[in-house]
Amino acid sequence: MKALVMLIVCAVLSGCASLSAFLDSLGEQKLAVQYATMKYIESAGDDQAQAARAARVRVVVDQVEVRLTDSASIGALRALVESKLPADLPASDRLLAGALLDAVVAELEGKVDDGLLGPDELLAVQRVLGFVRDATAYFGIA
Repeated sequence: MKALVMLIVCAVLSGCASLSAFLDSLGEQKLAVQYATMKYIESAGDDQAQAARAARVRVVVDQVEVRLTDSASIGALRALVESKLPADLPASDRLLAGALLDAVVAELEGKVDDGLLGPDELLAVQRVLGFVRDATAYFGIA
């Protein structure tokens, strides 16, 4: 399910026609990303389990941010998301994650000629990762 958080990030980005469209709907997207992130964290169970899951989500965000460079590619980000899929992910969740990832990659590849994320796409990814990071703070992750 960790990967679903990252898929949400990608899904939000794939829906953005441009940076200005992204910024126009920033509040709505922030709410949607934070809500989905928090629902995933809350599904872990008690407060201790939620804090542990929030910490794991934060680690994924940090790992993606480290890989965001001027030469970040769609393929590299896809591989990173796929590597974060838990081995024990139920088959139905794995199917959903794969289908979402395929759709998002296809959409991004249609917008990015050389497979490398441009400045606008990188900024959008960074903003959405910030939304996810902010959501983890509600669970005591600083």
